[in-house]
Formats: sequence, C-alpha cells, structure tokens
Amino acid sequence: MFHAAGAGTQIILVGDADQLPSVGPGAVLSELIASGRIPVARLDQVFRQDTGSLIAANAKRIRHGCSSLEYGEDFQFIDSPVISDSAGLIARLYMEEIRKYGVDNVALLSPYRQKTETGVNALNQMLREMVNPDAGGKAEALCGRRKFRTGDKVMQVKNLDDVSNGDVGYIKKIRHEGNDTAVFVDFGEGRVKRYDSSELDMLDLGYASTIHKSQGSEYQSVIINLQCAHFVMLTRPLVYTAITRGKSRVIIVGERKALHIAIGKTDTEKRGTCLASRLRDLG
Repeated sequence: MFHAAGAGTQIILVGDADQLPSVGPGAVLSELIASGRIPVARLDQVFRQDTGSLIAANAKRIRHGCSSLEYGEDFQFIDSPVISDSAGLIARLYMEEIRKYGVDNVALLSPYRQKTETGVNALNQMLREMVNPDAGGKAEALCGRRKFRTGDKVMQVKNLDDVSNGDVGYIKKIRHEGNDTAVFVDFGEGRVKRYDSSELDMLDLGYASTIHKSQGSEYQSVIINLQCAHFVMLTRPLVYTAITRGKSRVIIVGERKALHIAIGKTDTEKRGTCLASRLRDLG
C-alpha cells in the first residue's frame, strides 16, 4: 500500500490499537503510535452504543485493566463453570436473541475454533440444526467433515474476487452436477458466488465465530463464552474486542475467574517488532 502512494500523498490510518493485533507478525498500528513520529488524533466519542451504555463504560474499564465491571440489562454475566452446560445455555440464549433481533444481528463468539464443546466448530453444528434443521428434503453438500445445507448461514474464510475473508452470506441453492456439487451463496449487494466441491473449503458455517474473525463487525446482541479452559487465549485485547462488537446487548457466559484472568493479562500484547524504535531512529 505505501509503495503505491506517490510523493506528497497523505495517508490516514484508522483503527483501535487496544483490539487484537494481527494474526500474522507485527503490531503496526500500536508501534506507529508508540514511535512518536506519526501525528495521532484520538476519537473519544462513542457512536456504536447509546449514551449511558454499560457496554461502552465497561469497555473503557477493561481497556484500563479494571475488572470491577457494572452489570445490567445491556451487559450481563451468566455463571456457568461447566463447559458442557455452557454449550447448551449458549444455544438457548442464541435462539432467544435471534427471535428478538434477527439472525443477522446476533453474534456468538468464542476464543477457540476447536477443542471444546463451546468451540466455534461444535457450536456451529449445534446451532445449524436449531436454526436451519433438515426439513423438507433440503439439498446438502459435504466438504470433509463439514456439511452445508440450503439456507445455511456461511462465512467466507479466504479472499475471493469481491468477497472478503469474514464476509457472511446464505446458501441459496445446492445443485448436484454429475460427480460434482455446485453451491451458490448470496453475500448481498448482488454478490452471488458459485463454489464447486474443490472450493468449499473457502466456506464455514457462520452462526458462531471466533473473536478474531469478528473484528470490524458490529451486532445488536453479542454472546461471548469465556472459560478457564481457554486460558491460553485469554487476554485483555480479546475481551475488549469481543464486547465492543455489541451495540445493544452483551451477554458473557462462563467463569468470572476467566474474565478476570483475561483483563489482567497484558504480557501477550507486546511484540518485539522494533518498528517504533526504528521509526524514531529515522529522525
């Protein structure tokens, strides 16, 4: 991007350095700010949540390492120390929330994709059977252990043409063509994509998502699972990123100890990129 900018071009980067760093190496935004060589403007007016929102108030507390949070109608914590119990509870809450806000306006977020019953893969399978059950002979397509069904909510997991990693759409049609299967997904705005059997690994069910995948999105209601079993993933940026996806309501299901561990863990936020010091040396 920078190589493509001509001399005298002004580049404006917009982001939140308190959210999760990139999956790949580096911490570009936070290092640019820390260098002191780049002019920085801080936007402090909240538009995603209403005035007086506990979501916004608690996000500020978490950002400053405070684990004494306030709870109310728009920010709730439900104690559930047993993961198997959490999975069933999360599923019931999800169905209640989508009846209230609609399936496109509710996010179910988990730190892990696999490993536990509250991992994204397990939750997606459970929720699909609740939201889009096999009724009336709906067409299906298989990709390894994954099954896709007409009407499923799906997420793109790789960039493809005008569909980006993280975009969500719905399977409108599955057509069996000899030994192959064609799956047609509507991503909105006239973007209908056809996938053959060899391309289905670009799709995943989209009822639940990892917190990493949720960055850049917003929803009326967000359900988050935090368990001590997620210890490796529990960090302050993870929790901050998750709760700031919610506009009207955030519900955390799990263990309070896990929430406190995450808010207090900052050691994984630092990456030894030396970008800030190298920028300072340029002066």
